[in-house]
Amino acid sequence: MDVFYQSQLEKHRHISRIANRIDRNRPQPDTHFTMSDMQALYAMLAASDASSVLPDRQPTLQLGTFRERLEACLGNYRVKQLEKALIKGQQLHQLMFANGQSAARMSTPPRNTAASAFRHEEAIQANGYNGATSECEDTALLAILSEILRQGSYDFSILGRTFSFEHELLMPAHKTGDHYYPEATAKFSQVINPIGGIIVACENLSPTGANREAERPLGLDVPRLSNWSDMAFLQWRLLGSIASNLRYVLRHRITNEITESIVESINAASATEILQWPGRTYDANSLEGQALLGTPNGSGVAFMLYQHKHDLGLKVINKITAFEKDRELMLLFYIVDVGPRTRTAMSQGAVDFIMAGI
Repeated sequence: MDVFYQSQLEKHRHISRIANRIDRNRPQPDTHFTMSDMQALYAMLAASDASSVLPDRQPTLQLGTFRERLEACLGNYRVKQLEKALIKGQQLHQLMFANGQSAARMSTPPRNTAASAFRHEEAIQANGYNGATSECEDTALLAILSEILRQGSYDFSILGRTFSFEHELLMPAHKTGDHYYPEATAKFSQVINPIGGIIVACENLSPTGANREAERPLGLDVPRLSNWSDMAFLQWRLLGSIASNLRYVLRHRITNEITESIVESINAASATEILQWPGRTYDANSLEGQALLGTPNGSGVAFMLYQHKHDLGLKVINKITAFEKDRELMLLFYIVDVGPRTRTAMSQGAVDFIMAGI
């Protein structure tokens, strides 16, 4: 299955080369094209090479026409950005379903283990972070949590407390020869409701991101513990025995330009728009869902699940809701447990999706 997956991935990467070989027929700019068109396009590529599909499908003509139409709607850069996110999302989707050993082999590059080196909360302080835990008093955020958790059969009288975790890393100023680099501060801030099983990613700036903002060398003073996926997991671990089953991750008030661009591209290609809660929900097996999974904000959630299987169990993202609140983008990732029987069925579904675009 690993070999098959890699071969399908390579076919997706050939999309630009194939499209460039065909006649072009640019449509009117106001034409809208749905994600089902994109699904048909990828189904064509995944099913077989363009030269070997049935003649009556005329795949190369359809492919070229479609790509030109999508470029007319989004522009070539946005199309490539969307394709890159989709390919990454498909790979992460497979990694979440795989057991630890298979996930390690499927990683790029292959690794000895897929497990993160950070399993215990002591790593936070050991890597130089200082932080505090308090009870969340952000009423606007608590209102959003109430809306989300109301989807399940919860008794709100026993939801208990919601906690805020904030950890910062101060990276000192440096002077090297004629170059002066100012200090920079990395920050990881999550809100967690342990009984509801939800992590809200509130304000996060990695050490690398902090260096970039301060115009410092990207690797300067970056500790081993530097990824959101590891830090959010360790903050969840800080709750100890009261932490329940992880069921949701909400990426709150997203400011990442790539993620915002991918969401805009999905809406533009589908002639839709971002909505207020309950927003628009995409199955993780859909092209929209896998493109969202391949965004910087989506991939962090997937990395947390596939690199912390030993502690969280075998969990996967099964759907994603995009919505806005006060004109700010939110992404809600729904997380489910996967037993042996379900894993076989669902992972086969993922393979079928790659093969047939369904």
